[in-house]
Amino acid sequence: MLASFLCLPLLAGGGWYAASPYYTVHAMQRAALSGDVERFAAHVDFPQLRASLKSAIRARLAAEAEAAPPNSLQALGIGLAMGFVDQMVESALSPEAMGLALASLQAAGEWSAPVGLESLALLAAPQLEIEREGLERFRLQLAEGEGHPALLFRRDGLGWKLDGVDLPHARPPAAGA
Repeated sequence: MLASFLCLPLLAGGGWYAASPYYTVHAMQRAALSGDVERFAAHVDFPQLRASLKSAIRARLAAEAEAAPPNSLQALGIGLAMGFVDQMVESALSPEAMGLALASLQAAGEWSAPVGLESLALLAAPQLEIEREGLERFRLQLAEGEGHPALLFRRDGLGWKLDGVDLPHARPPAAGA
């Protein structure tokens, strides 16, 4: 009898560990489909997400700059883009911008997001996979595998918050380009 009472907290903890990321993703999807910005934003750590996205975009642009021919218009364009990363991410990753993107999802049935929010369209994908990274983190990605963005979540109390993105690396230039 005492052993069954001791097993109950272990079973509850195991159930939470297994199910809570799925519940969070489902809650975010429901909020997105209903256009409920407040409920959606409750699952997002905006300062951390902005910092993560800025870092990911800069890394991707740096990789593309390295692959670009020196002194080319492409290299110049990438250099100019680097200067606008902060402003773009700050304006794109706000509850207001998310509200507009959620409204477009609700009205048109497809994600129409400002630059920087397109990785959140992953939440609307039908085949998603949750990959655990210990007790404190998980990543949400397409079941198709590598080469797609991933959303990164961290534990926040008994729930989860979206706090990062993992953008795929820049693609190498095509042969002969």
